[in-house]
Amino acid sequence: MSIAQVKQIAGRAGRYRTAPQALREAQIGVSSIEASPTAPRPAENLGLVTTLYDVDLPYIHEAMKADLPPLTSGGIQPPSDLVKRFSAYFPPSAPFRFILKRLFDSSITHHRYFVARNEEQLLIADAIEDIKGINVPDRYVISLCPVNLRGGSMLPILRAFAKCIANRSGGGFLEIADLHLEVLDRPLSAN
Repeated sequence: MSIAQVKQIAGRAGRYRTAPQALREAQIGVSSIEASPTAPRPAENLGLVTTLYDVDLPYIHEAMKADLPPLTSGGIQPPSDLVKRFSAYFPPSAPFRFILKRLFDSSITHHRYFVARNEEQLLIADAIEDIKGINVPDRYVISLCPVNLRGGSMLPILRAFAKCIANRSGGGFLEIADLHLEVLDRPLSAN
């Protein structure tokens, strides 16, 4: 793992609250402190990081002490309303992958940014292309989902969720036949 990856994962360990919880606690803490200087302050949010094997722990220590080089640019994705407007320039039969590629190829950004071109996003667009009833913004959001289609086991599940969106159905876990929840009852294994 790179130092950046270690810091990303370790940083998450310290943020076990949801964003709304942290915001509420921060607001309560600020208002109570302003009202009374002796009011208790919110508890410190402390996370701990370790490794499965002792031999890996020194690398974690080194990575946490290391400085990261400053970012020179950041990847961005176009907002869904822009994708919707751009797609209107193409015939309704144009594949969504084609539209996304044209948008990525024609985008011009400031030198501090780049349009994140994600091959997985294009594979997802292909995987749901034949599902009718999904509007462009929903199709775009689905294409941004963090789904690994390699190996094929996630493809039926992705398509099942996309069909729920297309049909405006419930999408509850127990209602989707493609979610094989019986695997949760199997003994834990490395497979």
